[in-house]
Amino acid sequence: MIRRRIAVITARADAQEQKEILGGIAEAAFAANTDVAVYSNIYNHWLTDEQITFENIIYQLFEPHHFHGAIITAEAFMDIHILDTVIQKLRKEKLPTVVIGKSIKGFDSIFSDDAKDTEALTDHLLSVHHFTDIDFLTGPKDNPVSNQRILGCQRAFEKKHL
Repeated sequence: MIRRRIAVITARADAQEQKEILGGIAEAAFAANTDVAVYSNIYNHWLTDEQITFENIIYQLFEPHHFHGAIITAEAFMDIHILDTVIQKLRKEKLPTVVIGKSIKGFDSIFSDDAKDTEALTDHLLSVHHFTDIDFLTGPKDNPVSNQRILGCQRAFEKKHL
Protein backbone atom coordinates (compact mmCIF):
# COMPACT_ATOMS: atom_id res chain seq x y z
CA MET A 1 0.00 0.00 0.00
CA ILE A 2 1.31 3.44 -0.96
CA ARG A 3 1.65 5.87 1.94
CA ARG A 4 -0.26 9.09 1.57
CA ARG A 5 1.88 12.08 0.60
CA ILE A 6 1.33 15.81 0.88
CA ALA A 7 3.41 18.57 -0.64
CA VAL A 8 4.18 21.79 1.16
CA ILE A 9 5.13 24.67 -1.11
CA THR A 10 6.84 27.45 0.79
CA ALA A 11 9.63 30.03 0.57
CA ARG A 12 12.60 30.32 2.90
CA ALA A 13 11.83 27.11 4.77
CA ASP A 14 14.77 27.96 7.03
CA ALA A 15 13.03 31.11 8.37
CA GLN A 16 11.79 30.73 11.95
CA GLU A 17 8.09 31.21 11.19
CA GLN A 18 8.27 28.71 8.33
CA LYS A 19 10.10 26.21 10.55
CA GLU A 20 7.26 26.43 13.07
CA ILE A 21 4.57 25.99 10.42
CA LEU A 22 6.45 23.07 8.84
CA GLY A 23 6.98 21.49 12.25
CA GLY A 24 3.23 21.55 12.94
CA ILE A 25 2.42 20.18 9.51
CA ALA A 26 4.98 17.39 9.85
CA GLU A 27 3.79 16.44 13.34
CA ALA A 28 0.15 16.17 12.20
CA ALA A 29 1.06 14.38 8.97
CA PHE A 30 3.31 11.82 10.62
CA ALA A 31 0.64 11.12 13.25
CA ALA A 32 -1.69 10.35 10.33
CA ASN A 33 0.91 8.07 8.71
CA THR A 34 1.43 10.57 5.89
CA ASP A 35 4.71 11.65 4.28
CA VAL A 36 5.56 15.30 3.67
CA ALA A 37 7.66 16.74 0.84
CA VAL A 38 8.71 20.39 1.07
CA TYR A 39 9.39 22.53 -1.98
CA SER A 40 11.26 25.67 -1.03
CA ASN A 41 13.98 28.01 -2.08
CA ILE A 42 16.77 28.72 0.39
CA TYR A 43 17.83 32.30 -0.09
CA ASN A 44 15.93 35.51 0.52
CA HIS A 45 13.30 35.40 -2.22
CA TRP A 46 12.81 39.17 -1.98
CA LEU A 47 16.12 39.67 -3.76
CA THR A 48 16.22 39.54 -7.53
CA ASP A 49 19.38 38.34 -9.15
CA GLU A 50 20.39 35.43 -11.35
CA GLN A 51 21.07 33.03 -8.48
CA ILE A 52 17.65 33.65 -6.92
CA THR A 53 15.89 33.35 -10.27
CA PHE A 54 17.67 30.06 -10.93
CA GLU A 55 16.89 28.79 -7.44
CA ASN A 56 13.17 29.47 -7.86
CA ILE A 57 13.07 26.84 -10.62
CA ILE A 58 12.38 24.41 -7.73
CA TYR A 59 8.70 25.41 -7.95
CA GLN A 60 8.51 24.44 -11.62
CA LEU A 61 9.67 20.93 -10.67
CA PHE A 62 6.56 20.31 -8.58
CA GLU A 63 4.39 17.53 -10.02
CA PRO A 64 1.03 17.23 -8.24
CA HIS A 65 0.24 13.72 -9.48
CA HIS A 66 2.79 12.40 -6.93
CA PHE A 67 0.72 13.72 -4.01
CA HIS A 68 -2.64 13.29 -2.29
CA GLY A 69 -2.85 16.94 -1.20
CA ALA A 70 -0.90 20.19 -0.99
CA ILE A 71 -0.37 23.12 1.35
CA ILE A 72 0.86 26.49 0.10
CA THR A 73 2.28 28.84 2.72
CA ALA A 74 1.45 31.93 0.68
CA GLU A 75 2.43 34.38 3.40
CA ALA A 76 6.06 33.30 2.88
CA PHE A 77 6.08 34.71 -0.66
CA MET A 78 6.57 38.41 -1.33
CA ASP A 79 5.37 37.76 -4.90
CA ILE A 80 2.94 34.86 -5.11
CA HIS A 81 3.19 34.94 -8.93
CA ILE A 82 6.34 32.87 -8.53
CA LEU A 83 3.85 30.01 -8.04
CA ASP A 84 1.68 30.59 -11.10
CA THR A 85 2.87 27.33 -12.68
CA VAL A 86 2.30 25.41 -9.43
CA ILE A 87 -1.21 26.85 -9.07
CA GLN A 88 -2.08 25.95 -12.66
CA LYS A 89 -0.87 22.37 -12.12
CA LEU A 90 -2.83 22.05 -8.87
CA ARG A 91 -6.02 23.26 -10.55
CA LYS A 92 -5.57 20.97 -13.53
CA GLU A 93 -4.92 17.94 -11.29
CA LYS A 94 -7.76 18.99 -8.93
CA LEU A 95 -5.49 18.19 -6.01
CA PRO A 96 -6.97 19.11 -2.60
CA THR A 97 -5.04 22.21 -1.58
CA VAL A 98 -5.04 24.56 1.39
CA VAL A 99 -3.48 28.02 1.22
CA ILE A 100 -2.12 29.69 4.36
CA GLY A 101 -2.21 33.47 4.56
CA LYS A 102 -3.77 34.41 1.23
CA SER A 103 -6.85 33.78 -0.89
CA ILE A 104 -6.23 31.97 -4.14
CA LYS A 105 -9.31 31.25 -6.24
CA GLY A 106 -10.41 27.63 -6.11
CA PHE A 107 -8.59 26.70 -2.89
CA ASP A 108 -9.51 26.78 0.79
CA SER A 109 -7.58 29.31 2.87
CA ILE A 110 -6.43 29.62 6.47
CA PHE A 111 -5.65 33.02 7.95
CA SER A 112 -4.06 34.04 11.21
CA ASP A 113 -5.48 37.02 13.07
CA ASP A 114 -2.46 39.32 13.10
CA ALA A 115 -4.37 42.18 14.73
CA LYS A 116 -5.56 39.98 17.60
CA ASP A 117 -2.15 38.33 18.05
CA THR A 118 -0.32 41.67 18.05
CA GLU A 119 -2.85 43.14 20.45
CA ALA A 120 -2.25 40.25 22.88
CA LEU A 121 1.52 40.63 22.58
CA THR A 122 1.38 44.40 23.13
CA ASP A 123 -1.07 44.00 26.00
CA HIS A 124 1.38 41.59 27.65
CA LEU A 125 4.24 44.09 27.29
CA LEU A 126 2.08 46.86 28.74
CA SER A 127 0.41 44.91 31.56
CA VAL A 128 3.03 42.42 32.70
CA HIS A 129 6.28 44.24 31.95
CA HIS A 130 4.89 47.78 32.21
CA PHE A 131 6.58 48.89 28.99
CA THR A 132 5.02 52.03 27.51
CA ASP A 133 7.71 53.12 25.07
CA ILE A 134 7.57 50.36 22.46
CA ASP A 135 9.02 50.39 18.95
CA PHE A 136 7.19 47.90 16.78
CA LEU A 137 8.51 46.58 13.45
CA THR A 138 5.42 45.43 11.62
CA GLY A 139 6.76 44.50 8.19
CA PRO A 140 6.76 46.13 4.75
CA LYS A 141 4.95 49.45 4.39
CA ASP A 142 1.43 49.21 2.91
CA ASN A 143 1.39 45.44 3.45
CA PRO A 144 -2.04 44.25 4.69
CA VAL A 145 -0.43 42.11 7.40
CA SER A 146 1.70 45.05 8.55
CA ASN A 147 -1.44 47.18 8.80
CA GLN A 148 -3.18 44.51 10.89
CA ARG A 149 -0.21 44.44 13.27
CA ILE A 150 -0.35 48.22 13.64
CA LEU A 151 -4.07 47.98 14.37
CA GLY A 152 -3.49 45.37 17.08
CA CYS A 153 -0.80 47.48 18.73
CA GLN A 154 -3.04 50.56 18.63
CA ARG A 155 -5.94 48.64 20.22
CA ALA A 156 -3.74 47.53 23.14
CA PHE A 157 -2.54 51.09 23.75
CA GLU A 158 -6.12 52.43 23.53
CA LYS A 159 -7.32 49.89 26.13
CA LYS A 160 -4.67 51.26 28.50
CA HIS A 161 -5.55 54.85 27.50
CA LEU A 162 -1.98 55.46 26.30
